[in-house]
Amino acid sequence: EMLPGAEEDGDEVVVPEEYAGLGWFDARLATLKTGIDLATAAFYTGPREWDNKPEDIPQDHPLRAIAKVFDEAPLKSSVCIKAYRLTDFFAIDLILHYGPTHDVRVILDFVEPGEAFRYDELTSQGKYCKKNSISQIKKFLLFFEHCNSTQIFKTVEIRVPIMQRPGCCPYGRSSMHENIILTDNHIVTGSYYLTGYARCKNWEAVRVSTPVPKDGETFDQRWEELGEGREIRQVYKDYFAFLEEKPSHKKARKLTPASK
Repeated sequence: EMLPGAEEDGDEVVVPEEYAGLGWFDARLATLKTGIDLATAAFYTGPREWDNKPEDIPQDHPLRAIAKVFDEAPLKSSVCIKAYRLTDFFAIDLILHYGPTHDVRVILDFVEPGEAFRYDELTSQGKYCKKNSISQIKKFLLFFEHCNSTQIFKTVEIRVPIMQRPGCCPYGRSSMHENIILTDNHIVTGSYYLTGYARCKNWEAVRVSTPVPKDGETFDQRWEELGEGREIRQVYKDYFAFLEEKPSHKKARKLTPASK
């Protein structure tokens, strides 16, 4: 079952009350990693019917591999993510779940603030508007507010580059188009976006391998270049005004060899 008013794209799934709670907003996601062997290395998916339960996700699906990679990240270690899109409630739940126990850092592609407000305005009128990552994160937090979502959100830091405004880049308008998940033990690369369409309707693939030092060094460099001023609540201050307090993020541990 989809949330009321949601267009059918697999992003927003209603969670039965018996499965909603702290830790996992959808407790059924705790089993997503079960039976996954990361030694398989390659995980694929293709078009199928929309699912509305985690158990309907095929066994060798990329999202299950991602869940296993998160699960095998050492306690208190860094989980670093570069995401071009983040609209899938299942994926948002996975990321927030590890915030209290890991140093979760996300670099997310930029969305114009006006685009987020326009989405809210049009959907409140029952009109269609293409989804964006910022609106979906806000919708997730509000939907699960009774499960302490806004407090758990404070344990994850998301930074957003401005890459689409004229003059920001010497070679023209650009996007943060990478899709990478990096832990001490694994790196996930491939075409898979963290969206409902990628989960259910697209041909997608990811590969899981052992990271090399340059992976952590490159993420750290990009992260420091962005700086604290690019934190999501600073970039979208008015849009996230419902979050009364500024998140007090944990200091992220570097992945570079010198800092391990």
